[in-house]
Amino acid sequence: MPPQSVTVHNLTSAVAINVTWTPVPVGHVNGLLMGYSIKYRKIRTAERDVFDTEEHTATIGSRELSVELEADTYSVYEIRIAAFTQRGMGPYSEFIYGGE
Repeated sequence: MPPQSVTVHNLTSAVAINVTWTPVPVGHVNGLLMGYSIKYRKIRTAERDVFDTEEHTATIGSRELSVELEADTYSVYEIRIAAFTQRGMGPYSEFIYGGE
């Protein structure tokens, strides 16, 4: 299972998006949890859709349940997150959207 309750908060004091989540439910982690992989890419800027933008990946440790992602102003990002163990990557969450 992917991490649960993924939410996005736009930070007004900086050009960033804060993503938070709750861990994969107990019994659904296949081995020792090593960390989380967050994939995100810009999909809209200044009222225009953008295509073929580079997908970025942030990797953080297993004890963290939030991450701050750099973002451009007036832009919307699609974001998804997965947990990984020594056995490999789990499934990614559904896309969530943040920014602007």
